[in-house]
Amino acid sequence: MMKQIILFFLCLLSTTIVSAKIKIVHGQDVTLQMYPWQVFVKSDNSCGGSIINSRFILTAAHCVDYYQPFEVKILGGGSGARTELKELSKVKAIYVHPDYSDWGDGIKRADIALVELESDIEFSDTLRPIHLPESNLLVGFNHPTNFQKDIAVTGWGYNADDLVSGQLQMIDHLTLLPASKSIFWNSRKNSRQVKKTDFRASINLLETYLTGEYIAVATSEQKTMCYGDSGGPMSEFRNNRHILVGLASHVSHTDCKNVKVFYYTNVFVFLDWIKKMAKL
Repeated sequence: MMKQIILFFLCLLSTTIVSAKIKIVHGQDVTLQMYPWQVFVKSDNSCGGSIINSRFILTAAHCVDYYQPFEVKILGGGSGARTELKELSKVKAIYVHPDYSDWGDGIKRADIALVELESDIEFSDTLRPIHLPESNLLVGFNHPTNFQKDIAVTGWGYNADDLVSGQLQMIDHLTLLPASKSIFWNSRKNSRQVKKTDFRASINLLETYLTGEYIAVATSEQKTMCYGDSGGPMSEFRNNRHILVGLASHVSHTDCKNVKVFYYTNVFVFLDWIKKMAKL
């Protein structure tokens, strides 16, 4: 009976959450001098990723799962224009988190992976690693925070006109939500109110299932994520340095311009695994 209840609520959650290729809608043009850790993870999908040292790229597991190293390219550098991106190195190996699982309909666990390169990245003003977090961004979250100007998400996906972005895009002024209380978001115009579901059991399931693995993010003014940039970074500027706090994972797939909540893998939760695999 309990198994049937859990499956029912997972189906409920899957109607509001979906992953795969994400794009930035109504973002602003930025350069790789501003976000030099951002790279393009190219296969027959388009994803984002982050440089964490000279040999390793951090991205979402669903971007590289089932691919062989020769099927994936890591591109970066230049001004931020997509046409200027260069292959940084051949891929040596792909490490998907051992707990990664895809339950279908966008429900995933441990959506995080490392891509190891055959040769070192030559760092420059437009190619530079980002710091990993030393603390959990979500500690103490019991209610929506104010807009966070120091947190940004970036990527090269499709824009609001469903066209591929030629220049790296960024959105900020993000509102962070406790994942357990962000199942529904009121999308009525000018509303900032989180819809709390009456299904308390589904909230309990979400708390148990996600166990802090995801950062729920809300935006305003129709600025959001959609198809094209999974695995891309959420960065925070704190103590005079940029910190990688999340990787694009789950997002609604309908009416992207009006979506108010999307989900990022919480990098801090997987820090031990990252350090072990990347030998940090």
